[in-house]
Amino acid sequence: MTRRLATELLALDDSPLARAVGCHDLSGRLLNAGLYAEALEVAQQGVTAARELHDDRPVLAAALGRLGDCLSLNGRPAEALRATEDAAALAEPLAKAEPARHEPLYAGTLTNLAVRLAETGRHQEALKAGKRATAAWRQLSAADPAHEPQLGEALHALAVLLSEQGHQAESAEVSREVAGLRLSLAEQDGSGHEPGLADSLLTLSTQLGAEGQHAEALAFSRQAVESMRALARANHTAHDDRLAHALMVYGADLAEAGRLPEAVATTAESVAIRRRLFRNNPAAYTRDLTQSLSNLALLLVHARQPSEALPAAAEAVSLIELAQAPELHGAHFGRCLSILAVCLNANGRQPGRLQAGVDAVRQYEAVWRADPVRYAFDLARVLAQVGQYLADEERWSEALTPLEDGLAVTEAYAHVDPATYAPLISDLRTALDDCQRRIGQPWWRRRVRRPRR
Repeated sequence: MTRRLATELLALDDSPLARAVGCHDLSGRLLNAGLYAEALEVAQQGVTAARELHDDRPVLAAALGRLGDCLSLNGRPAEALRATEDAAALAEPLAKAEPARHEPLYAGTLTNLAVRLAETGRHQEALKAGKRATAAWRQLSAADPAHEPQLGEALHALAVLLSEQGHQAESAEVSREVAGLRLSLAEQDGSGHEPGLADSLLTLSTQLGAEGQHAEALAFSRQAVESMRALARANHTAHDDRLAHALMVYGADLAEAGRLPEAVATTAESVAIRRRLFRNNPAAYTRDLTQSLSNLALLLVHARQPSEALPAAAEAVSLIELAQAPELHGAHFGRCLSILAVCLNANGRQPGRLQAGVDAVRQYEAVWRADPVRYAFDLARVLAQVGQYLADEERWSEALTPLEDGLAVTEAYAHVDPATYAPLISDLRTALDDCQRRIGQPWWRRRVRRPRR
């Protein structure tokens, strides 16, 4: 289909401008249809054609922006960031020189840049870009409501970025705003805006869950799943990806509501969809599949099915190791390793659980050094996990180091979110006290340790 349409476009006009514009339009249609590999091929052709124009910077900026989208959706985040940075560098001076003509182009590249920066772990820069994009689209949509869909995209990206940086209350506020905006847009044109509305409902569900409003979170994620099921039935190629994500979030909300059998079944459905997508495009879907697998494994442990949980957790870790993609390491890999340790522990596999826990610590330490506020809690949690495993094996003296390090990290960063840190601090002090008593030294006489940097 791609080659036939491209051939028809070229038959009409083979000039560089026509090819660049035609490839931009066609690659967008292919992305919307879920044909990511085909879209990337066409987007690359579009950039080649745009470069032949030499002095047409708006066309080249648009082509590079689309290339960034395609690279990202094909699991190539570093290349996607470079293309998007190039697009923003071209668009910014154009917007300053002729804002009425080029500000929408620049605002769009800022939204994409925020997402690309977050995908490569540059979260603080991503948040700054996201705020700039949102401000630009607010101004544009105030002057012309036709820009409201783009404002919705920028707000949605900002809500996710705020959540990732720990600004949960602000993220929830933005999530409510974008959900209201997209609901209004969907009422005007449901076919065009329902996918975006479902995405916003899922983000809002996540925020409400973080605030302890689990009943409301469950209602929103259920609504998102119902919407995505209907869309996927009509066009599964275009919407299976979003349906799988919605099912994963809904599964987590079901678990919070104590409905574990439903949570397991729902998350298993997410795994099945993502496994099918992974077979067709491994690079694009390794992260998504491993996330669903790890969630499923943890739910199966809670459902007292440890023998079924272990294969799912082990598969997630194995897929990341086989992918040899640096962007999959760090926090995501650390979480998968930590869940593998939990599953090994639940199956009585003591040597394996300790190694998985130690490997998780290494992954979280790397990202914590780059962004300590964001990853302090996770690092302390896996340090506590390793310390507890050592204590379970009566290796009291060895357990002291991870427990002391974990306590030092939590005490250093507890001011960020006291309610979240308090239970972990209590658990670490209890475990440390037990180890100190067993080797004849009370915990309050221990050497004070500072967070490792």
